[in-house]
Amino acid sequence: ATVELLTAAVRTVPTTLRSELVAGTFERTVASPFGPLGGIVALALFPMVLAAVMASIIVVVAIALFGLPLHWATVPLIVPVALLGTLAFLPLALLVSAAVLIVKQAGNIAAFLISGLALASGSMFPVAILPASVRWISEVQPMTPALALARHELVGAAMSGSTLAAVAKLAGFAVVLMPLSIVAIAAAIKVCRDRGTLIEY
Repeated sequence: ATVELLTAAVRTVPTTLRSELVAGTFERTVASPFGPLGGIVALALFPMVLAAVMASIIVVVAIALFGLPLHWATVPLIVPVALLGTLAFLPLALLVSAAVLIVKQAGNIAAFLISGLALASGSMFPVAILPASVRWISEVQPMTPALALARHELVGAAMSGSTLAAVAKLAGFAVVLMPLSIVAIAAAIKVCRDRGTLIEY
């Protein structure tokens, strides 16, 4: 369910942007009062809402078919955790979207990023079995605390660190990376305008 949100953030937004460039419909966004920067950020809204719905369906199916035992006392806290995780993942999507504007291709970067984050976060196997030389990757990306918090709030799984530290880490990713990603998108738009390639594919 968490990977669903990550995929929506990191892959869907750049892929949609590229599709808009290929179809020639991004020109309308550029010419609109909303502008290209606002348009690219807005591209994330529907995929993220859809991913939240799909993640909820995954959890419901897990309950119905596999008897997933929910920790009902903390289940409502999954909503702010999901929102915070979304804000932490969104800057990654915007950074890849900036690359799409410049080089018009970045789908493989997004797929590689999603796979790497998922592998290093403990979503497929425990982080402890990773080689020590790459274990640090799990600590410097937002997927690990998002996954730990989601497991803790939904099923009461024990966390390796404190809940407050995981929340602070996610908030830190959002606060630090969001302005950087907005600057990156704005810079990419400026470069494309200078080259005359903003709406070209």
